[in-house]
Amino acid sequence: MKLLAFADIHNDLPSMKRIQAAVKKHKPDVVVCAGDFTVFEHHIGTMGKWLDKLGRDVLVIHGNHETEEHVRALCRKSKHLTFIHNKIVTLNGITFLGHGGGGFSTREPNFERFVKKNTARLKNDYVLVTHAPPRDTILDKLPFGHVGCKSYADTIRKTACKLAISGHIHETFGKMGRLGGAVIINPGPTGKVIQL
Repeated sequence: MKLLAFADIHNDLPSMKRIQAAVKKHKPDVVVCAGDFTVFEHHIGTMGKWLDKLGRDVLVIHGNHETEEHVRALCRKSKHLTFIHNKIVTLNGITFLGHGGGGFSTREPNFERFVKKNTARLKNDYVLVTHAPPRDTILDKLPFGHVGCKSYADTIRKTACKLAISGHIHETFGKMGRLGGAVIINPGPTGKVIQL
């Protein structure tokens, strides 16, 4: 499966055009949006239509610039959008776990409870999609320290996560690293094509 992942486009027209061009060029099987596709939900309807017009299955979580309720409603109205916050979805044989929102918490207790409840479903390879990055990694390192989420980092280390996609930290756009057995990536607004 070929993925095109992006995050934090924030209604930016040049970024949107780059994503459209990447979809046309690479023909991904699925597109992953790791949140913050708006600026505090301005033009959220227009952005939803744009995502839908990419013409691929698009897995979406909300960032800190969108609310869970509005993005869920947006996805329900769309042909190609699937809201994966607090869900485990299998698409073309690949399992995805999504958790949106936040971005400022060291711990996400709701996420931890969800993972504990679904441990059996995370014993095989899967892709984690979050808005905030995992803690103590290349993706959350700023000049004054690490700002990511320990809940995500612990889950990546303790489960069969093979790929973790996140955004939120603009300073780490385009960076990629490893955590446990997983590749971790912040695709940023220009997007990254990933072959699974």
